[in-house]
Amino acid sequence: MPSARCTGRGSRGCSARDALRLRPPTRTAGREVVEKGFTVLDKALAGKNYIAGNEFSPADTALFYVEFWAAKRLNMKLPPNVAAHYDRMMARPSVQRAVQQEGLN
Repeated sequence: MPSARCTGRGSRGCSARDALRLRPPTRTAGREVVEKGFTVLDKALAGKNYIAGNEFSPADTALFYVEFWAAKRLNMKLPPNVAAHYDRMMARPSVQRAVQQEGLN
């Protein structure tokens, strides 16, 4: 159960685990928002290797962060173009090193 300090009105006083246990409908709604966002990104990535075209940019790092948590932590199925972007990012040596160093593999 969430701690007594968790009121559901923000994350102050809640551990990450407690926050995840709060209000399952809110989690469901959050997942729906992420899925809608991935749908938009899937269209934007069509025919491109990266967000800004075929050149890697810092925006790809931000997207990868969201993709990683969605795929690895929430077990979400990524849309095809988003999944291809995720795979390209995972193939980057710097990403492989970071994932290994953080013990996230």
